[in-house]
Amino acid sequence: MVLVLLQYIHCLSVRLLLLIMPLFWCFSGTVAAESLLLDGTQERYELGYYLDTLEDQQGQWSLDDVTSSLVAQEFVRSDSMAPSFGFTSSVIWVRFELKNNLPVSQSLLLQIDFPLLERIQLFKPNSDGFSVISRGTAYPFGYRNNNHRTHVFEINVAPNSTKTYYMKVDGDETIQLPVVLWKPEAFVQHEAYEQYGLGVYFGIIIVMCLYNFFLFLFVRDISYLYYVSYITFFGFFNLSQNGLAFQFLWPDSVYLAKWFNPIGCGVVLVSVVFFTRNFLQTALYSPVVDRLLVLEAMLVGVIYGGVAFGSYQFSASVAGGLSMLVVVTVVAASVHCLRQGYLPARYFLIAFSSVIVGVILFALKSFGLAPANFVTTYSIQIGSSLEIILLSLGLASRINTLKKEKQHAEQSALEAALSANRLKDSFMSTITHELLTPINGIQLSLSLLEGGVREDERKEYLETANDSTRHLLGLVESMFAFSEARRGAMKLEHNKLDFHALLLGIVEQFESVVDKEKVSVVLDWEKTAPHWIWGDRSKLTMIVSQLMKNACIYTNEGEIILRCTISNNPQSDKSGDILTLSITDTGIGISQDIQSKIFEEFTQADNSIQRKYGGMGIGLSIIKDILSLMNGTLALESEPHKGAVFTLEIPIEVLNGCDIVPLDITKVYAIRGRHSKQEKILVVEDNPVNMKLLCKVLEKSNYLPLKAIHGEEALLLLQENTDVVAVLMDCQMPIMDGFEATKRIRQLDQFRALPIIAVTANISESDQQRCRDVGMNDYLAKPVKGPIILEVLTKWTGT
Repeated sequence: MVLVLLQYIHCLSVRLLLLIMPLFWCFSGTVAAESLLLDGTQERYELGYYLDTLEDQQGQWSLDDVTSSLVAQEFVRSDSMAPSFGFTSSVIWVRFELKNNLPVSQSLLLQIDFPLLERIQLFKPNSDGFSVISRGTAYPFGYRNNNHRTHVFEINVAPNSTKTYYMKVDGDETIQLPVVLWKPEAFVQHEAYEQYGLGVYFGIIIVMCLYNFFLFLFVRDISYLYYVSYITFFGFFNLSQNGLAFQFLWPDSVYLAKWFNPIGCGVVLVSVVFFTRNFLQTALYSPVVDRLLVLEAMLVGVIYGGVAFGSYQFSASVAGGLSMLVVVTVVAASVHCLRQGYLPARYFLIAFSSVIVGVILFALKSFGLAPANFVTTYSIQIGSSLEIILLSLGLASRINTLKKEKQHAEQSALEAALSANRLKDSFMSTITHELLTPINGIQLSLSLLEGGVREDERKEYLETANDSTRHLLGLVESMFAFSEARRGAMKLEHNKLDFHALLLGIVEQFESVVDKEKVSVVLDWEKTAPHWIWGDRSKLTMIVSQLMKNACIYTNEGEIILRCTISNNPQSDKSGDILTLSITDTGIGISQDIQSKIFEEFTQADNSIQRKYGGMGIGLSIIKDILSLMNGTLALESEPHKGAVFTLEIPIEVLNGCDIVPLDITKVYAIRGRHSKQEKILVVEDNPVNMKLLCKVLEKSNYLPLKAIHGEEALLLLQENTDVVAVLMDCQMPIMDGFEATKRIRQLDQFRALPIIAVTANISESDQQRCRDVGMNDYLAKPVKGPIILEVLTKWTGT
């Protein structure tokens, strides 16, 4: 990837140079060749500024053509230490003169230090004209008589002579001509140092590959596998770029010598993209950059595939530009992730910055803008070595970061679990206390009734037991509503209701609870407000009762006012109104820092209040859940010791006069009276206490109850008693439950229209729907009162 970037930069520079070159021709005219003086004082000679170049765009000229006086005038003197022509389909001719002013001949080595050149022909002058020597990746490696990874030619310059040499260079790969003349002994020494440096470089790659692969086997972090894949492909790509792969891995395959470079570059780009995404966690820290990297990986596959099937030069040029885009994206991703607080990104950023600096130094050296020394010559290898080491350190840092995050997450999970256990223990303790309180009231009241008591005492004890029962039922209903809300199973009903009567009943209920000498409970009803609305009676009752209950608990003296107003809804497109309820008390009040917390489950103002006033701490949470279903709002205004005002706003639909059905007094009277005819009612209930009480209720109203403790027994009794007028069916029973029993009954022709009424403690919306689905006619939720049972029976039997 790095070397393709360099080639792309060279290509752009050369094209710019070719655009302005005619201007120089206009002013300079014919360029005379300047000879390189071989005075024997130097061990190496840089030929870059002594090269004359000529571009044969048609590729038709021969040596005779370029040596002719007409074409010879078209040669242009190089202004670069390493002339570069980028990707071109032209044939490049090169001319240079060597002048030996010594009395002895000089044997030198001409090196073109760019292994990827496809075809090079060196024309050496001799007594018969010119001899030709060919090199390049288009020929098997064994074609070279000096067994060197770059292109090396032997040159012998006669004493006191000036010789002109020509080179013909062409191919699909980029053309770069870093030409150097060496004394043989200096070349050997240079090669020793270079081989040592390359050995260290590729040794680092191999060691880091093996080290991180073994880390992957032990740690099982996919990041290490991505990293190993990246540096493995990067290493093979560099072997190919340096000519070592052609020398040692596939010396007889000119196909791989040419095509492995673009293929290897594409694989390196894809691997670096996937490694970047995994290492930087771009999907988490930078989703936009992550999608861009995925798109670039897809483009890499398409474009580098086009190298094999389309124009090599065009595809390779585009691939070089794409390489630059990938590098820019990778650096931008590391900067963004670092700003997001992902610390391992700093290693990533420094690593790729070192490669970029290496490329820039090498490019400056290649264009003669920086001196040729050890650092600039091997800057790419130095930069990529630093990159490999820094990325390995970055992986270690990333593992440590993930380890710390995991430990922190485990600690947080442990603390959350301990907090949940404490909350559960506290809730169980609270709910046990709250449930035992009314149970104790019921038990003590009933125990007092066992002995001889006066009539007024009996009524008082029964009233106490009844109040405790209502309290217990309210607790159970609150817990069930809370459970429904947490499961997302809570639904609203849409029924007609007399809202004025509902609020009046609630006020009367709590008026009987408070100390009337210290606290007054008032209903402030706006006279213009309609009494009848569409709504959910049970949910509205639960909301208002809970708020009134809180007001009564926390108000020791003063007053509690329940205000109700109904106004037009300005935000409604249809006809609609806003029901506004406010509960104002003169109680202890709530501080600002506590107000935001009291709507959370199991939360009250503080622990002292919980101990003093009791309660489960779920009432306001339930209200919030119900209001979200109703699209309503709840506001709170309060200060410590100055009371509180809870204000509800709920969108409602007011009933018209024609929709209101008057209460049938005669029907109510019939329900409350005794039956003149004894009719059979089948009671299917597995609990003996519930069975006994249900039968007593029926017997007091002159019904004849038949008893069955499960579904199979109920089927037998029905077949023996075909004159049964209704069934009270429990749902959960052994042997055969109420759902299956109802299905079996509906399969019998004589009982298809028999009223079957569910009497069950399963009171959720889904349970009610299940009862309807199996063929039950109605539904009674436990605990159920006797008058309600009789009302439902009258509804379905007509008696």
